[in-house]
Amino acid sequence: MKRAEIIQRLAGTRYDHGYMTTHALRYERSLEAIGRHVPPNSSILDVGWPTIFTDLLTNLGHAVFNAAWDIRDTWPREDRTVPVVLLMQVVEHLKDPATSAFDAFTYEGLTGALNEVKRVLKPGGIVFISTPNLSSAESLKRLISGGSPMRYNPHVREYAASEIEWWVQNAGLKVIEVTTASCYEDTDPAILDAIGKLGGKITCRDDTTFLFATTP
Repeated sequence: MKRAEIIQRLAGTRYDHGYMTTHALRYERSLEAIGRHVPPNSSILDVGWPTIFTDLLTNLGHAVFNAAWDIRDTWPREDRTVPVVLLMQVVEHLKDPATSAFDAFTYEGLTGALNEVKRVLKPGGIVFISTPNLSSAESLKRLISGGSPMRYNPHVREYAASEIEWWVQNAGLKVIEVTTASCYEDTDPAILDAIGKLGGKITCRDDTTFLFATTP
């Protein structure tokens, strides 16, 4: 489903039209990615509030449920019972719990959520994570221009694609695919050229990380 059709479907819905329009291209590309890895008519736990994406998945035949609890703590799901978990634009919002050390970011919120994903996923189950890519060409462009590399400064923490891959593996999940997609900004070829001339990696430099993982 293309961005224009997603925007058209927003008409008359309960969702914030401005917000959903901003994210429509990410929804389009997420649907394409999910179609490669998630079986038809799956039961999906979509972490976060309902969005137009929830409706799109439902219209495709999936049974979609939204999480309404603090995902850093124990989830109200039995071990190895959930076929698919979506963490779409979620991990960048996860603070450490209040019990964490006050003088450092310890990643306890992120690791708590990923540990629960591993616990509740069925054998062979799938988790899909989308999140801003802190190592994107546009993030580097903002940084060398004197700005913050984060795409959206109120986020708790944004992660490089390789960084979120490491944390997922550290939680004991098996990464199937890590890619990046331009969902908000076109990737500047001049920045890619400069990265390459400095000997840097030029792949996975788009603004949004897409990661699929499964239970080992």
